[in-house]
Amino acid sequence: MFKARDVSSLALDAALHAFEFHPHTLHRLRKMARSFCVARAFARRKKIMLLSRFMSRRLGTSSAIRQAFEKAEQLKDRYGADNVFDFSIGNPTAPCPAGVRAALAETERASTPALHGYMDSAGYVEVRTAIAGSLARRFGTPYTADDIIMTTGAACAINTLMQTVLNPDDEVITLLPSYPAYRVFVENWGAHLVEVPFDGETMLPDLAALERALSPRTKLVVVNTPNNPSGLVYPPAAADGIAAALARAERAFGHPVLLLSDEPYRDLVYDGAQTPGGLPCMTTRWWCTRSASPPLLPASALAMPR
Repeated sequence: MFKARDVSSLALDAALHAFEFHPHTLHRLRKMARSFCVARAFARRKKIMLLSRFMSRRLGTSSAIRQAFEKAEQLKDRYGADNVFDFSIGNPTAPCPAGVRAALAETERASTPALHGYMDSAGYVEVRTAIAGSLARRFGTPYTADDIIMTTGAACAINTLMQTVLNPDDEVITLLPSYPAYRVFVENWGAHLVEVPFDGETMLPDLAALERALSPRTKLVVVNTPNNPSGLVYPPAAADGIAAALARAERAFGHPVLLLSDEPYRDLVYDGAQTPGGLPCMTTRWWCTRSASPPLLPASALAMPR
């Protein structure tokens, strides 16, 4: 009779052989994998926690949105996708634009081994140049490729920025209602999230509350319009009020207060609404994340201050 450990060992061998490694490489990989399995089993017997305390706490606070999404997927399997209406995660339902499909097909047709190689850390220079040109035409910003960093999604862009500028115990302000994952991003780097309530009648930022929340420890303020989850578009007066509050805080505290304008939904506005064009001009110390994933593809650009 096989023991569970023997069955695991056989499965491991089968998985490694499936990749057709060189025999010497296969032997080394098998030893490494088995060593990990032994260490994990030892940790379980001795009740040693392999996860960090930080990640252990994080696992106990899973996202309600993700839970709803996973539940919806289970219900689709049970009752059929046409019978389940999932309002949890904003997955696109519109078809990919024809021009994008054609470009992807051409890329696949002309594919060479170099296509799958490494690139500049900031992304392909021709892509960054094209994005900088598009932003300059649309918003009159003097961007060049050197001002753009390409990332795999807006979450990656935001984490990259926060890792770059935040120190432990810095404070990051977000304006409620806000994207729940902002807290996760901030705490990743040892900083603290400060949530500013919204005006109870308009659901727009409470500018007086923002003034009170700003402190000598404030390093970054995150603005998101069109807003997730409310869908509201901040009017120019709100943008001007935020800009003025940050300028007063800089003078009072004697250090820069950075601004992150998180704009994945900038192009998804309706009924004549206009996203404030002044947000990128509110301060010289601002970053902007633009994401193509809500309307199109899982890619983002992080625009940096000049």
